[in-house]
Amino acid sequence: MKCADVMSKNLEWLTEQDTVQKAANVMAEAGIGFLPICDAQKRVIGVVTDRDLTTRALAKKVKPETTSAALVMTSPALTCPETADLREAQDLMASERKTRLVITHADGKLVGILSLADL
Repeated sequence: MKCADVMSKNLEWLTEQDTVQKAANVMAEAGIGFLPICDAQKRVIGVVTDRDLTTRALAKKVKPETTSAALVMTSPALTCPETADLREAQDLMASERKTRLVITHADGKLVGILSLADL
């Protein structure tokens, strides 16, 4: 099986201009704790997690309404191509000790998210 066969395609994501406040709002509304951040061509440049919001934004008292989520994101994002075998993705998650992977086209554009629950 390939990553594309089991990844989540119902995606929430942010742009480089979206704020910390928007990230928190999207996470709260969607019940998630992980958002890819993409450039204008929808290429993944990083991810922001609920942990990033607490340790990099809240703890440092940034203004959530005006601070870009890109300033508190984790970068580079851990990515895997949609054509990769699930074993390869699983091994990558294990070696990097991550519970989610951003799945991309060959050109780096966002197409899905693969989580431990998907495996």
